[in-house]
Amino acid sequence: MPIVSEPQPLELTDEDKESLRRAQLELLTEFDRVCTRLGIEYFALYGTLLGAVRHQGFIPWDDDLDVGLLRADYDRLCKTIDTELGERFFFQTVDSDPHYGCMFAKLRLNGTRCVDRISYGSPQHGGIFMDVFPLDAKAPKGWAHFEQRLMRYVGFRLLYLKAGYELPMRKGSLAVRVVQRVVRGLVRVLPRRFIIALTKRHTRLGPRHKPAQYVSLFSTYVYDRDTYEAEWIRPLTRVQFEEMTIPTLANPDAYLTRVYGDYHQLPPPEQRSAHHDIVELDFGDAS
Repeated sequence: MPIVSEPQPLELTDEDKESLRRAQLELLTEFDRVCTRLGIEYFALYGTLLGAVRHQGFIPWDDDLDVGLLRADYDRLCKTIDTELGERFFFQTVDSDPHYGCMFAKLRLNGTRCVDRISYGSPQHGGIFMDVFPLDAKAPKGWAHFEQRLMRYVGFRLLYLKAGYELPMRKGSLAVRVVQRVVRGLVRVLPRRFIIALTKRHTRLGPRHKPAQYVSLFSTYVYDRDTYEAEWIRPLTRVQFEEMTIPTLANPDAYLTRVYGDYHQLPPPEQRSAHHDIVELDFGDAS
């Protein structure tokens, strides 16, 4: 479906930010409870991991939560989580929501709204969310590596367009808007299941037995930057995050250095901005 006229990001008040974090912590607490009950290992990623290590909680200007699981654990979670989730929660995947356009999952809070600019206008479930990413074995050098790298760039963008999302690209560019319009028209004739199957193919290109590296194939980070050495991951350790503890990588320093450089150094004030451009926010039952 086409996206309606582009909305403007909301200016969140301090009260909005506090309410959003309370709702996100409710999601994280439930996710942690379910994974513990099912015996499934997950770990903090991206800004959530950085926040846990540097701030013992949320990065003060951040607006989301990110966790990850190795592919086998992720697939098992997708098959079993609905039997354990409380009624306030919805686990959103391409299978559970026919309008959803991401190849990673989101845990949503029912009775709320938190819509970003990219998915504005979509009829998908739009509750306050946390992101749940699978990590897949990274393909070794050669054709499989080239294919995985190429499909990482192309695959999720095709599904974005099929779902009616805006691509996470430079704003205000006429060339980008023209390309999106042309490609969106081409994607419209492709069956959604075909795009999903095509996108899933590159998750199986890495070695199946004891891969040396893992990669997050559905994030917007650069392929090599979002790579995890196998020895960085396990054994997991739990660290403080606000009033709870959450699992983190065995070697968070190595990963955070690869992604952020000198992550102990705070960015300049002009770069302390939220990750998502939130255009709709309603705390509903969580207020």
